[in-house]
Amino acid sequence: MARYFHLKKWFIFSKLLHNINYIVSNVEISLEAEIGEGFRIAHPSGVVIGKMRCGNGLTVFSGVVIGARRIGEGKEGKYAVMGDNIIIYSGAKIIGDIKVGDSVIIAANSVVLESVPDNKTVAGIPAKVIHHQ
Repeated sequence: MARYFHLKKWFIFSKLLHNINYIVSNVEISLEAEIGEGFRIAHPSGVVIGKMRCGNGLTVFSGVVIGARRIGEGKEGKYAVMGDNIIIYSGAKIIGDIKVGDSVIIAANSVVLESVPDNKTVAGIPAKVIHHQ
């Protein structure tokens, strides 16, 4: 609902609902995030999602952060563009202007700093491909 009001430019209502959602669920999702159908937060505690774009079927677990990498003072950060059917396990971080392909699994506590091709499983700090699906 907060995103709906944001798109309708009813900013007072969108911000109010956004803040209520954060207080109740401990989840921070940017009003400018574009998330497809079938979005699921399996364990919502500590999830932070910036204004990224994602297809259908995204599942995230607790402590996931999808954020920007800022380069230079005062510059707008760049966010990830993600495909369909992605699972991001607890504590994983996806940072910067990268592409995450379709049917990707991101292991717990991984830090993804580079693009991930379709049908891969990544793990580690920084995340590397560990399995081809």
